Amino acid sequence: MTSAVSSTDPAMVDHKSLYAYLSTLPSSLLENLYRHPNPSLCMAIFRDLTPMAQKFVLRQLFIEQILPKSVFTSWITPEGKKDYDDAVRLLNDLKIWSEAPSTAGLMGWKLNEHFRKGIQAIVVGGGPSWSGDDQPTAEETTPKDIPFIQNYARERWDVVLHFLAGLSGASQISRDTVEVLTNAGLIRGSNSTESGITQNGFRFLLMDTPSQVWRFILAYLHTVPKWGMDLIECISFIFQLSFSQIGKHYSTIGFSSNQLRTLQHFREYGLIYMRSKKSSRYYPTNLVVNLSAGAGLNTSAFSEGYIIVETNYRIMVYTDSPLKIAVVSYFSDMLYRFPNLALGMITRESIRRALMKGISTDEIIKFLRMHAHPQMRENNPVLPSTLTDQIKLWEMERERCVFADGVLYNNFLSQKDFEMLRNYASDLGVAMCSNAANKVVVVSPEGHDQVRAFWKRQKKE
Repeated sequence: MTSAVSSTDPAMVDHKSLYAYLSTLPSSLLENLYRHPNPSLCMAIFRDLTPMAQKFVLRQLFIEQILPKSVFTSWITPEGKKDYDDAVRLLNDLKIWSEAPSTAGLMGWKLNEHFRKGIQAIVVGGGPSWSGDDQPTAEETTPKDIPFIQNYARERWDVVLHFLAGLSGASQISRDTVEVLTNAGLIRGSNSTESGITQNGFRFLLMDTPSQVWRFILAYLHTVPKWGMDLIECISFIFQLSFSQIGKHYSTIGFSSNQLRTLQHFREYGLIYMRSKKSSRYYPTNLVVNLSAGAGLNTSAFSEGYIIVETNYRIMVYTDSPLKIAVVSYFSDMLYRFPNLALGMITRESIRRALMKGISTDEIIKFLRMHAHPQMRENNPVLPSTLTDQIKLWEMERERCVFADGVLYNNFLSQKDFEMLRNYASDLGVAMCSNAANKVVVVSPEGHDQVRAFWKRQKKE
């Protein structure tokens, strides 16, 4: 007599920064990370802690005994209570310290010993250099300049995006890259009966470049163990790249097989540049520098202004890039195509198509604002309010119906049975809706067990 009604909406796993991702790792993996022979990894994590968290670490750095919690609270003012709570939570999440009894018997905070030694080595000196051999080899007597590296990074990353968008003539990518895209939920697997881009894939293409790279790297880190690679080495290499400099080349001497494989993967994505696969030097690109900042990185350096929208909903795309035009066509009807210009209209139907793809109006408006032409950026607001309001209204039309999970009770033998179960569910506060004419009741999944048990008792009586 009951049947389940469910609705799911998959969403991409999203951590705003590398540190938010690290806090989800098991304690054993974090312990191995802090135990890494290069103490600069601990320093990389320390640099992005909150100021108060940094102060707590430094004040404990050369104190062997465990300090009671009351000592830490005595260092802050009442106005700093929130910063204190945030610092404690951050240090706990990253397993940088843990609760332990002090010599006085009071509970205190104990600094992770491996993390302590790593920071001590940085403060007093010691530890290997990240850059390895700084002496240029014969192949780097004429190093590549920054514009060349930035252009290379953009071209390689566009190859990944072209494949994701399914554009005709797109270059093929490696099997490993396809696996990362699949694990990220951006495309359906090649063995699926409905291969191609997913709802998350459409949303991914509308993001700014740093957010795209960050979410891709998260998926890469989730895929690494499946390849039999060491996750700690991959994370440490990302830290190393994140704090490197654009335009400077680094040595691969001493790299493990895992790091060399990661290097080749990143070369394919445009995160690093190498003259050849066997080159002993590599250049970090603008896509990977400051990667540890995650999705919160300033995107102004990556934004290109090529879109103009008018109050009559006409959109002009000043580009010859098939990828950019394809992305704009997700939420507009493209009408005309010229060598360096495409014209279209944002309509009710085009917005509804975008919503059906899983793209929200907030993402559309953010995309338009992010890629607005320099002439539009002189306006305040950048986008016409008539356009943004209308896009929101079209979304509200579609959201008049709200979907929720529920359990359906029907096929009652009498009106009395229907009313008895409906009243019981209403008294419990788990009745979602009912219809007396058709004698059906829908209850929430949380109340299903209680209602079912009640109905079984009534039938026995």
